[in-house]
Amino acid sequence: MAKPVKSASKSTTSEIVTEVKAAPPAVPKLDTSKLPVTDHRRKLTKEEIKALTDTERKARRDSRIAARPSAKSRMIKNFDRSLRIVARYVKQLHGTEPHDNLNEIVDHLRAASADLGDLPDTWRPAHAPAAGKSFAVGDKVQISEKRRAHFAFLEDEAGATMRITKVTGKKVVCETPSKARVFLPVHVLVFVNAA
Repeated sequence: MAKPVKSASKSTTSEIVTEVKAAPPAVPKLDTSKLPVTDHRRKLTKEEIKALTDTERKARRDSRIAARPSAKSRMIKNFDRSLRIVARYVKQLHGTEPHDNLNEIVDHLRAASADLGDLPDTWRPAHAPAAGKSFAVGDKVQISEKRRAHFAFLEDEAGATMRITKVTGKKVVCETPSKARVFLPVHVLVFVNAA
């Protein structure tokens, strides 16, 4: 790992001196067996996992969540990574037309990264609703043809038009033509086109 460096002597022949870089200090390895079972860094055996109480499981989960970097720091890290990638292409394309456009992108990424620093540390991104279907009470739906085989218990009503009576997250309660109520996941349903 030695790097050759020319010495600053005035002789006509140049001497080569090697510098040896010191190895980085060794980081002591964490002995996880001494950590409490509620610490997420502790590696548990199968017996210890089975013996965990609900409160210990919750404490481990909370410990893992608390150890995660904030959404703000993750976003800044992603912006900086993008900036490094684009900057690398700017160097490769120096003197060409795309070079100027990429320089503008680098400037915008730097400005955005600086603006992200102004966000509060507790900032969380707003989660958009899942793309796709959003059902409401009263909508007319039916089970998609692809999924009807999984709902054979509905017999003839699997392809029939049903009315939604209740929406609960990723599942809905539908009323069949025979007034039976079924609890179905939304991913198997499609809207009925009103003709």
